[in-house]
Amino acid sequence: MTETYYKWLLPDRRTPVQGVKWPKRVGAWTEKETPVLCESGWHGVERKDVLKHFPRVEGAELWRVEIRGELIHGVDKFAASSMRLVELVAKPDDLMLRLFACDVAEDVLHLYEDRYPNDTRPRDCIAVACRYAMGEASEEELASARDAARDAALDADIAMASARDAAMTAALDADIAMTAALDADIAMTAAWAAAWGDARDADIAMTAAWAAARASAWDAAWADAWDAAWGDAWAAAWAKYNDWFCERLGI
Repeated sequence: MTETYYKWLLPDRRTPVQGVKWPKRVGAWTEKETPVLCESGWHGVERKDVLKHFPRVEGAELWRVEIRGELIHGVDKFAASSMRLVELVAKPDDLMLRLFACDVAEDVLHLYEDRYPNDTRPRDCIAVACRYAMGEASEEELASARDAARDAALDADIAMASARDAAMTAALDADIAMTAALDADIAMTAAWAAAWGDARDADIAMTAAWAAARASAWDAAWADAWDAAWGDAWAAAWAKYNDWFCERLGI
């Protein structure tokens, strides 16, 4: 099966990292260059890395591209001798980005609710953020839910500090408690992020995804040999959220 390649561009058709103006009209091949990752050639990504390279800029455009000539693959990107834009496939808007942020925040909400089963503030916050994205909640409701989620996050911070203090005299038990509190705190970062917005939606979507991936990986790794499991758990969490992001984009 032929691989599909993508490239992120800013709204004015500049590249996100170097700020170079895309030199050709849609469908025209660029001049041939020697591909060297991060140095020369025409860079793009495969579907598995679309989220990682999302430029966090309002109006960013995801293009399907074709390549020809020499191709060099890196861990999360590639460089080709020549490239052409084929079609604009996605242009994330505030609605899509906020709903994605809510997706990933809700995915790790159990880490908070396992520790605080009677505290509905984070879940309520995510629900209001979703309704706000759909135009069904006011800015006042969103602000109120956000403040409540912030208070919940502060409560989790206090719990984590208490566990850290206890670690001085009961290292193992306190370490487990502190880990649970940290899980809850990271999960809350994702929930609270989902409630922010305005011109920050692009950055908030990435903040929520990062926080959720970290919380998910931390939770999975702690159940195994931590150092060995962390990398695999992080990669699995990030791959899952990348798939969700791509599904929201329709690719």
